[in-house]
Amino acid sequence: MLRAGRPPTPQGQGGVTGPSAVAQGGSITVQVEQGTSSITVHTGGPTEQVIPVPPGGSVTIPIPNVPAGVVVVITSGGGLTKSILYVEVISPGP
Repeated sequence: MLRAGRPPTPQGQGGVTGPSAVAQGGSITVQVEQGTSSITVHTGGPTEQVIPVPPGGSVTIPIPNVPAGVVVVITSGGGLTKSILYVEVISPGP
């Protein structure tokens, strides 16, 4: 994705950064670029969750107990400044 006036940024850089995997039923903490008021979390299905971003820019997101292999999509911003983070849900160890 190209951003106006900036070169494209790799996964997890720019508007929202965080881990690339999370255990089923766990939670993750993402860092959000200053000035962002909310992020949107998609865990599959027709619904999405909008989470407000506190002043420090650190947001903890609870992950529902979805099947391993589901990809959680976290977005911030919109249009040419939209940032996307993909996080795969994995099975907890034995």
